[in-house]
Amino acid sequence: MNNKGQTLVLFVAFLPFIFILFVFVFDLAFLSSEKTKLDNIGSSSLKNIVMENKDIELVKDNIRKNDSSIVIDEIYNNSICLSKKVKPIFGGIIGYDIFNIKTCLEGNIVNSKLIIEKKGK
Repeated sequence: MNNKGQTLVLFVAFLPFIFILFVFVFDLAFLSSEKTKLDNIGSSSLKNIVMENKDIELVKDNIRKNDSSIVIDEIYNNSICLSKKVKPIFGGIIGYDIFNIKTCLEGNIVNSKLIIEKKGK
């Protein structure tokens, strides 16, 4: 007997699941990339404040220049909390319109080195 037709039917039946898996992986990678960017901006800003003693208002302006959609929740002499609303690329298909990502970092100088740790573990 010839099973080519049955294989095609099974492939077509599983095609939506394969597509949903692809969409999930793609959006997860996109959101992970945005979280990494937010972490990098936060740690760079914290380095400017702690190590280089830059003015907090100047650092806030630099954050806004990098990405105007970043919300500065708090910024102090040794800590910073940033958040951002991200619209996923395919999120509307699975019912998620906006994701909120947030990073809170704290920096301290230990042995003349800047140690940056995430707050609220």
